[in-house]
Amino acid sequence: MIIISIIIGITVKGQCSDLFECGFKGNIKRIIEKSEKFPDSWREYNFDNHYRLKEKKYYRDYKLVLTETTSYFRNDSLLTTRKVINGEIYIDKYYFNSDKKLKRHEIFSPKDTISPMTILTDFVYLGNELKQFKHISTRNSDTTETKYKKSNLTARITHTNKKEKNRYIQTLKYDKKGNLISETIDYNNPEIVLAGVRTWSRFKHDKYRIDYKLDDYGNWISRYSVTWLKKRKIEERQIEYK
Repeated sequence: MIIISIIIGITVKGQCSDLFECGFKGNIKRIIEKSEKFPDSWREYNFDNHYRLKEKKYYRDYKLVLTETTSYFRNDSLLTTRKVINGEIYIDKYYFNSDKKLKRHEIFSPKDTISPMTILTDFVYLGNELKQFKHISTRNSDTTETKYKKSNLTARITHTNKKEKNRYIQTLKYDKKGNLISETIDYNNPEIVLAGVRTWSRFKHDKYRIDYKLDDYGNWISRYSVTWLKKRKIEERQIEYK
């Protein structure tokens, strides 16, 4: 069992599956996301009339290789999403309290739609700001702990896996609107290679950074890989709004 305890500082409006770089903002119709290294491959995101992600397409060598579709079912206290990938069905359930704040998130595998393989629970709020929750996964027998602490526009996250003795630190920087603009990853693991650069050695402990360029809505439109060697663009987005 994996238990992840996370202390975070984001608004309720910004809640999403990735709590550190939260979702899409604005009335989006479509996004094309391209890699600088592989111009013949890209991802296409399509949104429904409620501006929710409904379809994600993956292209490789100019050919469509995979399609994900997502549908949504909602009542007052429960949101269920149904994602279909290669014929397999992935179910997520989001439970809300009377203030419409997330209190529990269950993630199911295609092989078991009764017992969730991952649970996010014990959400704690300060006003509308989410400060803490617990992440429990039943896929492995080891334990990983994640702690998040935020001061002003900078957050520090420490990930520790006790069984594998791996540890790495993320430092997140936000703008005044709460949009993620930079992420630094510091791995204390000699086996880790990021962006083709080994991040650890006996004589030099390197860090890997990703910088984000945002549009007026706060969605990132360019991502840059930054190491001690150089800074280079790795991905670019073309966003079409309604």
